[in-house]
Amino acid sequence: MGPSVGAIVGVILAGVAAIAFLAGSLSISNPFEDTDPIEFAAPAVTIATTTLGPAADDYYGLLVGDCIDDEELNGYVAGDDYETTPCDDPHDNEVYLGYEFARGPYPGEDAAREGLASVCEGEFEGYVGRVYESSSLDVYATWPGADLWASGVRIGECLLYGRDLSQLTGSAHQSGW
Repeated sequence: MGPSVGAIVGVILAGVAAIAFLAGSLSISNPFEDTDPIEFAAPAVTIATTTLGPAADDYYGLLVGDCIDDEELNGYVAGDDYETTPCDDPHDNEVYLGYEFARGPYPGEDAAREGLASVCEGEFEGYVGRVYESSSLDVYATWPGADLWASGVRIGECLLYGRDLSQLTGSAHQSGW
């Protein structure tokens, strides 16, 4: 004699309950997908706590303390080769801070720009030795676009330049300019 209908229904219900329990405890995700969210503090994008200093050996972007002319900077893409200018020679820009954005979906061009610009202005005095508002220097930021972000690039840089667009000679580090 075969199993009773009640026993078959019981086994099916037990199987469904087990599947429901396991499904609730499993997390299925694509390990290659960038799933950590970026938190926004209106309107700035949260920057990861990584501050990239002058000796970041594994860093592939502009480094803190690099001086670079406009024509070189205009063609710069994070991860590409670039040519710096000695800071003692006349130059257009100086890198004073590097950041790694937090992992997550691309925040959009406006959010990345505004968030990084706010951080750049906030860190200005620590590098130059003078508050941003009374300085003869202004701030420029570079950040990854959507294509670079999708390839894993999360690096943004803060650069200084002369507010009157004149070239700088010497490093702006603790210059009080």
